[in-house]
Amino acid sequence: MQAAAAAATAQTEPEHIVKLISKEGDCFEVPLAVAQLSELVKMTVEEDMLVDGEEQIVSEIPLPNVKGIVLKKVLEFCEHHCKEPLPKIARPLKSHLMNENVPQWYADFVDTEHGMLFECILVSNYMDIRPLLELSCASVAALMKCRTHVEIRELFDIVNDFTPEEEEELIKQNKWVEEP
Repeated sequence: MQAAAAAATAQTEPEHIVKLISKEGDCFEVPLAVAQLSELVKMTVEEDMLVDGEEQIVSEIPLPNVKGIVLKKVLEFCEHHCKEPLPKIARPLKSHLMNENVPQWYADFVDTEHGMLFECILVSNYMDIRPLLELSCASVAALMKCRTHVEIRELFDIVNDFTPEEEEELIKQNKWVEEP
């Protein structure tokens, strides 16, 4: 009986909404429960509640380091994660295929252009969204798995600034990397 009363009360209480403002001024209205997946947002909300001394939720949180297009993708992750949490990712990765390391939705989420993937790493680090940071980094690691240093350079457009002699010396010094 008490559980039914608590459920009825929860249904009638309005859901707190937080407005996250991107670098460009784009406003994203997000349920507080979703937004608090970010430790940055969580701490900001908690600090605001302490200052006001009463049950008020901050209405807008500026995120000057976050582009709107990236914030939209990050929030897509947060909303899904609240419904279906990302399981712990095995280390080392089982495979270079992300769908063999994480559920399909998460594998599809990180199957994006490299620029967006790296932006997700930066934003998840800035906003302190641990599950997204781990997923994004695992995706980059999976991209590098089973590739040579030359293939990795090509994949990520990394310029080789070593002379042939320096590169040969580095390969000799790190021969253990190639060993099974």
